[in-house]
Amino acid sequence: MKLLTLFFALAGFYCGAQNLTLKEKQAIAELDFGWSEKRIFDNYGTAVKIELNKSSFAGDMDAILYADSRGAQIAANAIARVCDNKLGKDALREKKVSTVILVNDKADAPKVKIDKGVMTLTIGFSGDNYFSEADLREAIENLL
Repeated sequence: MKLLTLFFALAGFYCGAQNLTLKEKQAIAELDFGWSEKRIFDNYGTAVKIELNKSSFAGDMDAILYADSRGAQIAANAIARVCDNKLGKDALREKKVSTVILVNDKADAPKVKIDKGVMTLTIGFSGDNYFSEADLREAIENLL
């Protein structure tokens, strides 16, 4: 029982370290991915919601400020380019993408995955570790 109590205490401490500050919450609340979601809809033909993995942005205000330009807009433009032709659009539709989740990770190389209708874009938003539009398009096409 003591071991379980210790585990939950440590888990609470770890989770507390990942909490967003008020300023970070306010900055996230001000993000508007509307243009990017519309761009995807106009080219893909299906509504796709863009969301942040908020805990991955904790402690990195610059990453929050770059979430739209280095994440949502790049994803929208890359998806639009994949959908430029019927083959690309059909291949993406087979994956039934309905959500794009932006994950901030400065440590690893940029990566994208599609699983159960969720496209996860993991990049270092506040550093030099993010996709160009062309690189993300190619990475998405390699998953299809």
